[in-house]
Amino acid sequence: GSSSNDSGSTSGSSGSSSDSCYSPGVGEQANEYYTVNSIIAHGETHNGASVHWSSATDLSFAMNTYDQNIFLTDSRLKLRVLVLPQPSKGTTDSYGKVCEYARGPYTKLKFRLNVRTKSSTRPFFVRNLTDVPVDGCTEVIEVTNIPMSNDPFVVEISNVQWDYSCTYAHSVNDSTAENYCPYYNVWSPDCFELALQVSTDYTKDFN
Repeated sequence: GSSSNDSGSTSGSSGSSSDSCYSPGVGEQANEYYTVNSIIAHGETHNGASVHWSSATDLSFAMNTYDQNIFLTDSRLKLRVLVLPQPSKGTTDSYGKVCEYARGPYTKLKFRLNVRTKSSTRPFFVRNLTDVPVDGCTEVIEVTNIPMSNDPFVVEISNVQWDYSCTYAHSVNDSTAENYCPYYNVWSPDCFELALQVSTDYTKDFN
């Protein structure tokens, strides 16, 4: 399998390279946009559709490392997700669980970003993202149809898939390799790592 040609054109994918992922915000507001680092979560035990990470339940919010109010807004909510290299074995995830393996490494991830109100389990905004490379980021995602809410919104990452299952299946000459390509659910003992940037009407905007 030396034919690692990128079949998808860059315009068709949701990922971009790292140059612009950290560029400072722009605009009149005094506050820089917020960044939630070290979002580490486990892969899938079920069918791939579950929520792996939620701003409502991440322990670093409970311990006041971050403030839920960064997700409070009544007009602008823009998000950008950064994909980071796979955490090493023994890393503790955002829920206090240890990553039992680090079999990857993955080179890109596919996942879903959900935004919901505090009182609802159903997201009012969903964006599917694919081909987001390690050390790269998604496009800037502008959350639309923002409902009125006195509570901070909840941001969730679900349906996380990696390209490593495909790499692995080909490496062992699995005859069913195509079932695991180009993406498949991250295995449940393994972890992935992301960071989340948040721009609201209280902060500078992404440029």
